[in-house]
Amino acid sequence: MGKRVRSFVIVATLLGMISLTTPTYASEERMTPDEERMFEKERVEKIKESEEYMKNWYDEEKSNSSTNEIEAQAKMKKRQGNILVTLQGGSSLSKITGHAGMYANHKKKIRTIESFPKTKTTKDGVRIYTKTWTKRYTNFKALYVKGQSKNKHTKAGSYAKKQIGKKYNWKFTNKTRTDKFYCSQLVWRAWKSQGKDLDHDGGPSVWPVDILKSKHTKTYFTK
Repeated sequence: MGKRVRSFVIVATLLGMISLTTPTYASEERMTPDEERMFEKERVEKIKESEEYMKNWYDEEKSNSSTNEIEAQAKMKKRQGNILVTLQGGSSLSKITGHAGMYANHKKKIRTIESFPKTKTTKDGVRIYTKTWTKRYTNFKALYVKGQSKNKHTKAGSYAKKQIGKKYNWKFTNKTRTDKFYCSQLVWRAWKSQGKDLDHDGGPSVWPVDILKSKHTKTYFTK
């Protein structure tokens, strides 16, 4: 079985598992019935989008061969503000398809800032993680935001760092709140603070696949 087909089968299976998962969260964090309906409709669409995206998971690398020299120099391996996205599980308890995080400097080392629900292996909300995505995920992409300076990337990462310790946002349709964050919302908000909206379709929730499909992001690494 080819690498692309194999990765698609793995992710499609995981997405199917996610669709069967029911999260448990505090009653005060429950979405209203109308919000639930809106979210479920959007979730079905995003699962389909993610599956379609995975079919061409490696194709973008071919198109990147024509990237001009200036932007190529901007593709720092682990620069603060650069983005990581996988369409594998990640935040499965939350019913969000896939996972997103951001590189940031922490104690003179590059780490990732991510938001997870509390599990046996993750703490609640926004935290610093040291385990690399290469070890954690079978498939993921690293991206930068096109046309933005190193300073802008640094500021986006700094915004994310300031959110460390905030709890996980279970109200997925409220992406504009800043007291709590889910994974892709944190990345979206960090770059929104720098004037770039990375939500591909501008829906009520922002999903990892939205960040991948954003006109403002460019992939520089694919696994």
